[in-house]
Amino acid sequence: MKKKPKRKHSRSSDSHRKEKPYKPLPVSIIITIRNNNDSSDHLTGSIKKIKPKYYGYLEFIIVAERSCVELSEDIVNEINTLQDISSTAVKKVITEDNYPVSGMISLGIEHATNDFITFINLSDLTGLVNFNMLFINRDIQAGSDTVYAFYPESNNRKYGQFSGPPAWLILSKDVGMYVFSNLISKSGHITDICYLLNRLDISIIKYSHSGTSSSSIAEKKIIKFHNYLSGKLIRRIILWIKWHICVPVHEIKTRPEKKYSFFKQSSVYRLIFVSLSIILFFLMPFLGYHAGISADEIPHYKQAEKVINYRNYRLIG
Repeated sequence: MKKKPKRKHSRSSDSHRKEKPYKPLPVSIIITIRNNNDSSDHLTGSIKKIKPKYYGYLEFIIVAERSCVELSEDIVNEINTLQDISSTAVKKVITEDNYPVSGMISLGIEHATNDFITFINLSDLTGLVNFNMLFINRDIQAGSDTVYAFYPESNNRKYGQFSGPPAWLILSKDVGMYVFSNLISKSGHITDICYLLNRLDISIIKYSHSGTSSSSIAEKKIIKFHNYLSGKLIRRIILWIKWHICVPVHEIKTRPEKKYSFFKQSSVYRLIFVSLSIILFFLMPFLGYHAGISADEIPHYKQAEKVINYRNYRLIG
């Protein structure tokens, strides 16, 4: 029998197999508008700088109060003037005035069709924003329990850890829906979001960006935020009380452990532990007033007297 000749693989074909096509992460950008301000020019200017190759991976969801309807329409019309962008990639949601930011973002998540979301408040814009850095490679890690945190390149870090709250967050829809429906404060502050994310069993991938590009500095594992509440003792106490008492009480009805994969057990156990600890903290000292001496204390006391007398006798000589 003749042996079949071995096939020769060229180097070009091997290198072609190793290279994976770049697939940007599909992101829905939720923009909240709560008051009429002059930051709309910063927003539209930033949107115009998005590279056309990312148009198919983004979605804009404008969530505005009723008093900002005209401003939201101007922004939507400005986005629709971009070429090669689908009209279905822009959605508008109107809420009542003085609607909380966390509630506005939750409404935006409900209307989002992409697997990942990010959020920005129009009043927080002080200049142009580079949206291109948000479209990272989805092959890095793109699970339903993944969070991407972006830090400025100038951020001081030790041992590969960034300090303080991130400048930008990308959340999966599941994580975002849970966080903003259970957010401890209605302002949607980044420190409160970091507090909740630190207590969930999720993967946080941290990125360093220089304003033009992003690079990962983290492995695929659960990493926590550091020093985002440093020096704020009262704030820590309030967050601790709400996380261990208020959130579990709210989740008795919603039962998120049956809905989300990043829940290992019900938060009711956390509430039971804290409740028993508080009860025992006050009950134990009260019960101590009614405790009497036991039968062993009398011979132990006499033995202790003998030990002390013997020690004094040896010291005196």
